[in-house]
Order: sequence, then C-alpha cells, then structure tokens
Amino acid sequence: MLQMLSQTENLRLSRRWINIILASVGSGIEFYDFVVYAIFSHSIAVTFFPANDVLVSLIATYTVFAVSFLVRPVGGLVLSLYVDRYGRQPVLMASLLCISLCALSMALLPSYATGGAAASITFIGFRLLQSACFGGEVGNAITYVVEINPRKAGAACGILFGMLGAGVIIGTGINLVLTYLMPTELLSLYGWRLAFFLGGVLGLVSFSFRGRIAESPAFDQSRAGSPRITLRTLWRLHRRSLFVGFGLCAATGAGNGFIFAYLATFLGRSGGYGSSGSAMLVMSASICLCVVTPLIGWASDHCSWIWLHRLGCFSLISLSWPLLFLLSSYPSRPYAILPVLGLAASVAVVNGSLGQLLASLFPVQVRASGVTLSYNLAMGVFQALTPLTCIMLLKHTGIPSVPAAWIIATAGIALLSGLLYKSSSATLGSVLR
Repeated sequence: MLQMLSQTENLRLSRRWINIILASVGSGIEFYDFVVYAIFSHSIAVTFFPANDVLVSLIATYTVFAVSFLVRPVGGLVLSLYVDRYGRQPVLMASLLCISLCALSMALLPSYATGGAAASITFIGFRLLQSACFGGEVGNAITYVVEINPRKAGAACGILFGMLGAGVIIGTGINLVLTYLMPTELLSLYGWRLAFFLGGVLGLVSFSFRGRIAESPAFDQSRAGSPRITLRTLWRLHRRSLFVGFGLCAATGAGNGFIFAYLATFLGRSGGYGSSGSAMLVMSASICLCVVTPLIGWASDHCSWIWLHRLGCFSLISLSWPLLFLLSSYPSRPYAILPVLGLAASVAVVNGSLGQLLASLFPVQVRASGVTLSYNLAMGVFQALTPLTCIMLLKHTGIPSVPAAWIIATAGIALLSGLLYKSSSATLGSVLR
C-alpha cells in the first residue's frame, strides 16, 4: 500500500514538472522571436519597408521593434485580468496559439513589392498583436509555475527564465544552419521566412502539449467568491508592490537586453572582435544563462530568494565595469570568454531569483495582473532602452567600457527596490499561498 502511494506521488511530481516545462516554453519562443527579428532585421527592412536609403528602411524596422515593447504592457495587462478572473490555463493556451499563428502569418505574407503598403501594414499588425500576447505570456507563466509547485518555486522559475537563453540558442543556431545551407541571395529573401515559420510550428507543437496541463490549485481554491479584478483595484490596493516589482526587474531587463541585443555590437565596436567571434561569445553567454539560471533557482529554494537577488545585483555593480574593460582593452584574446561568462553568470543570479520574488509580492486574486504589469513595464523601460542607452553613452563619452554604467545603475535600482521587499521568509512555500 505504501509503495503504491509512493508511486502515485512520484507520478504527480513528474507531471508537475512537465507542466512547469510546458508553461515555460512560451518564454523561450518569445526570445527566439526576439533574436530572429534582430538577426534578420536587414532582410525584413528590404522586404516590407523599402527605401532609397537602407538606413531609412532599418529605422522603420527597428521602430516597429521598439513599439512592440510598448504594446506588451497593454496586452499583458488585458490578458492578465482575464487570467485572474477565469484561470491560468485557458489564457496560456490562447496566448501561445495567437503567438504561433502570427509567426506563421508573417512568414507567409507577400512582400511590399507584391502587396504594396497593405503588406507592410499587415506585417506591423501581426507583429504588434504577437507582442501584445507575449506581454501576457511571461507574467502568466510565472504565476502558474509558482502556484503549482510553491515549495519549489525557485526551481520552477529558474526553469522558466532558463528558457529565455534556450530560445536565443535555438534562434542563433537556426540562423547558423540557414547561413551554412543557403546562398546569400536566397538567405536574404527566404531565411527570415523560414525562421519565423519554424518558430510558428514550434509554438503549435507546444500548444498541442500545453492543452494537457492542469489549472493552478491556488486559483481553483480562490475563485469561489473572488471579487472582480480591475486595474483600479490593483493600483489602489497594491501600488507599493507594483513599484517594488518594477524596480526588482531592472537588473534583469538591462542584463538580458545587453547580452541578447547589444553584446555583439559592443564586441564589434569596442572590442574589435569579428562577426564570427562575436557570435560565438554571445552563444556562450546564452548557454551560460540557460544552464546557470535553473541552478540558481534551485539554490534559492534552499537559502533565500531576496538575498540571492541582492547577491546578483551586487555582482553586477562590482564586476560590470572591470569585465567590460577587459573585453574592450584586450580584444581577440583567447580568454575573452571568461569576462563574458562572468557577466552572464551575474545576470543569471538575478534572473534565477526574480520570478518567485515577483509572485510573492501579490495575493493569488491579483497575482497574474501584478506580476505581468510590473514585469512588462520594466522590460519596456530597461530592456528596450538598453541598446540605445549604451550607444548614446559611448557616443558622448568615447569610453569603450562606459555601457557598464547603465548596467550598474539598473542593478542599483534593483538592489534598492529589494530593500523594500517585505517578506524575509522568502524560502517558504507558504509565502505564495
């Protein structure tokens, strides 16, 4: 009898971790889409925003990219209100389906040369709709994984944030494969279409499996008699938690933005690295994030979420400038990978302890709304502005390692916000109930 009970418990535990992985897949697809759009930005510009000046085409492409970050908080908030009213699982399904169909639709759209301005407008529409759904994906996923495994919330969130690096690895890997297999002319015409199409197919496959995940037990217990959730309610009762959550996300936004969106540019402009060397170093940083983040999440369940987050912030504050100085002062050296891995590991410490902190700031009735709003607003400010801020700092100072100042400032914001985090017993699953 005891053996049968033990086997049943093991099956439930295995199923729980499978649910966590399936709920985390959308985060990986988000960063897959992020890196694919960045890699193929020139091809997308030529296809949908042709102009006599290539720079004008690129500006249009990057404008759509930037605006998509502004759409995410709005889309995330709308979706999260439904999450807190109707459940985590239905919205997880709907957001992933919409994201996947948008990717497939963009891959199959006719070019400006064929469809005219209507093709460009339709591309922008699909991109913004996809971004709005991305806005509800991560916050909802954080909420779901901590609620189905509250006593291992750190490990669950570590897996979720580790998927961000996995998405970048897959996107970069597909780019390398397409570059190897396709001639340059065909790559420019069809490479981005194949990459988006594969992302859409991956999303639909994940969608078919995600349909099997169960609803969050915490939501099932709280839905009876729950008041109607509104933005006014969230702001009136939980504005302090929203501000704290926003600040806690600052280091994650800037750290991920620097590694995934600016590191290659930094290595090329300030470090003198070639495109192949920069790509390998960015890939190494992504692998480090993918591996170390889940380990930090697991460790946080055995010590303290908030103290690990503070350790990561302090590491970024103290190490960013020396590490970027080494990369910019000693270009193309064999040991360049060490400072890159050091920076990525510091970001991983912050990432691996963030999700459970955000979730513990809000009660279950408004958790998805609170997490989603604070997270997406922070990403819209700190992640979206990182490349532009780093370039402007470099232009005005001429100091190669000056982008570290932005990382230090955002880590300082996260560290100060952590001082306002109330719960000192953040290792206990009871905090999330």
